[in-house]
Amino acid sequence: METERVTLEEALTVYQLEFLSARNYAANTRHAYVRDIRDLIDFLTGSTQLAHPDAVGKLHLEAFLSDLDQRGLSGNSRRRIVASVRSFFAFCADRGFTQADPTTKLVSPAREYTEARYLILQRYFARITPSDRQT
Repeated sequence: METERVTLEEALTVYQLEFLSARNYAANTRHAYVRDIRDLIDFLTGSTQLAHPDAVGKLHLEAFLSDLDQRGLSGNSRRRIVASVRSFFAFCADRGFTQADPTTKLVSPAREYTEARYLILQRYFARITPSDRQT
């Protein structure tokens, strides 16, 4: 199958117009997907000089995830970004912008669980002011 030679920016524009607009995603979800993919494109065009979706491989995406980790993003944030990137490259493969989806063997960061923080009743009463107690 012949790939259509488009830039990452052009692929993102088509992704927004054809894929995201056709989904029933909330506006914030669409903005987050675009922001995540734009962050990836900035990384790829800046550090690796890649300009086309068909040039992106699993190692490039792993380097991007490593960069996100070094920037201090949580595992849960990186998981969400991986979901955005998977969606983008699946779309690129469907549209013929890439011959293969580089995310198929990409491992998502582990889910992080945070423990709920409970306030001991004595500390709660110590924090409220006397005026709060009268209501």
